[in-house]
Amino acid sequence: MLIRAGYEISFDYPEPTAVLAMLQVHPSRILDLRSSEKFQVTPGLPYSSYVDLYGNR
Repeated sequence: MLIRAGYEISFDYPEPTAVLAMLQVHPSRILDLRSSEKFQVTPGLPYSSYVDLYGNR
């Protein structure tokens, strides 16, 4: 089975705010994607990846 997924999400915070967002496909399903995942933050802000105890990114 091939998976096609996409989204556009907008956040507007009046002060600098930490956000934890689980938005990527689980690593066990990577081969089912039609193309590679692309993650973009606009404007370009620093972000880091995180993997939880269940392997979710």
